[in-house]
Amino acid sequence: MRQHVAAAPPLVPIFRHVSLPADPCEADNPVLSVYQADIIYRGRNLAEYLGYIGSGEEMMLQRCDEVRHIRFWSELVEANDGCH
Repeated sequence: MRQHVAAAPPLVPIFRHVSLPADPCEADNPVLSVYQADIIYRGRNLAEYLGYIGSGEEMMLQRCDEVRHIRFWSELVEANDGCH
């Protein structure tokens, strides 16, 4: 498992357990919440995440196909039922 994690795209911390994948280095990468083995999407992109933070609403994406696929991390979200 360590080899898989080491080969995964690095995460750029945003706040506490919320991060943004650094690879691919493009706009609209999804925002992830990674807390131990619990990994979910917190926004389709950074702008959406920051909008939800400002509104005080709780956010969880309903469909995984609304989010750019990020190797390794997207598979963990889907395996963890992090979107429906």
